[in-house]
Amino acid sequence: RETRTFVTDVLAAPHSHNSTKLQLAETIKLARIARELSWSEIADAIGKDPVWTVAALLGQHPLSAKEAVTVGELLGLGDDAVAVLQML
Repeated sequence: RETRTFVTDVLAAPHSHNSTKLQLAETIKLARIARELSWSEIADAIGKDPVWTVAALLGQHPLSAKEAVTVGELLGLGDDAVAVLQML
């Protein structure tokens, strides 16, 4: 199933903010593996430390709009997912 469709479905369902971020984190993990990207490669693409990047992508802190768009492009995420990545 395409990542973009899954994320859109998850974000359309009634969930709490934390639940949405947790589900997006799982989607990100699966997309990263499917695209054979390391956390370091994603970190390099957004100019951040790998530890910070993993924490952000697993929902611990937000990304800037530019960082979120870059991650979305790398992982095939939709606009809704990119928006969630920017939320605290």
